[in-house]
Amino acid sequence: MAYDKTLITDDGEIFPYSVTFDVDGYYYQVSVVWNDRDGELVVLKSGAHVEFDDDGSWLDFNFSPETLFPNQTELSERDISRLLTKLASIEKEASVYTKEQIQNSHLKYVHQNYN
Repeated sequence: MAYDKTLITDDGEIFPYSVTFDVDGYYYQVSVVWNDRDGELVVLKSGAHVEFDDDGSWLDFNFSPETLFPNQTELSERDISRLLTKLASIEKEASVYTKEQIQNSHLKYVHQNYN
């Protein structure tokens, strides 16, 4: 992923990121190291998860950023920093999905909605 922005948190951590917008809202991709694993934090209004580079698994936080930032059409860098802190605080409640589980879920969704 090519990132075109850089977030520097108050404590000096650096997070390359990019953002796009569509009819459903925002789509942030933030380069992270989570528990010593490289990955990409994906942030949508409806949810947030980390996609790990090493095995393609996901850490799904079961949390909607919209609850933290209601009615916002985009997030500021301060908002992203706050979200990172919030996600770290609820990590124990997150769900882990293997790459295979994600692929199977996607195939099921496509089959149900486009066949």
